[in-house]
Amino acid sequence: MVNRTHNAAGFTLIELILALALFSFVLLIVTIGLIQIIHLYQSGLAARNAQANSRTAFEEISRLSRDVSSVQVIGAGDIMAVCLFPISPTTDSLGL
Repeated sequence: MVNRTHNAAGFTLIELILALALFSFVLLIVTIGLIQIIHLYQSGLAARNAQANSRTAFEEISRLSRDVSSVQVIGAGDIMAVCLFPISPTTDSLGL
């Protein structure tokens, strides 16, 4: 018979399974955190774009309202429209 010694270094199967389970759990937590960060970034980007679009529209309305000679509101009930009439070059040159 061969005389074997139990002096071999290494890990048991149970130790490897526990290490793999622990690593998988940590990886799951990191992945969930990364997904949350991506969602927060995307929602912030959408809010920033909406704010920029609103600012652009407001600036355009302000610019148009500075260059009008008269305003006419048309509507009945809940639906209304505003017509802006620009200053004509002849009226502007007369200083009116």
